[in-house]
Amino acid sequence: DYHRNNHILNMRKERKWEDILMLYEKEWESYSNKNYSCTFVALSRARTFDNSNPKFRSFLNDLVSRVENEGYEWLGNLQMGNVLESIGKMGLTTPTVKRLLSVVQSKDCSKWIVEKGQTQTVANVAWALARLNCNAEIFFEEVNRQAEWLTTEGNAQDIASVVWACGMLRVRCCPNI
Repeated sequence: DYHRNNHILNMRKERKWEDILMLYEKEWESYSNKNYSCTFVALSRARTFDNSNPKFRSFLNDLVSRVENEGYEWLGNLQMGNVLESIGKMGLTTPTVKRLLSVVQSKDCSKWIVEKGQTQTVANVAWALARLNCNAEIFFEEVNRQAEWLTTEGNAQDIASVVWACGMLRVRCCPNI
């Protein structure tokens, strides 16, 4: 994981977006949750990335299929936040992304993200949901249940991201923040 992620980050620094996807295409069978997350974060840094690229579509579909087949826990909480934030930055609204968002909007996954995640992960997911105009009321209900934790443990940026997301989505389920 560590060496592959370093390689991905070095390619990102050199803006070798296609090379990142070719690495995935070559080594996909051994990609871990952290490799998927690192790849998404790297690709989200591209200013003019073509998300209709067949290699990217395959990468995205493979990730979502693994989450659907192996469960959201497989991806990991921090990685889920990073992937969703990257999807939000890229403005992806494909049917494949909607499949992932439907998993995130489930009560079990929403509760898992909020209860097991760090405040920054919760903020990243909230921001991404708003950026993608995905009104995930169940997620924000879970955020409200953990509002004291978020405001006590989170920093100003985390809290601001959640409040911004609630405002953008016109979600009224976060009055405790």
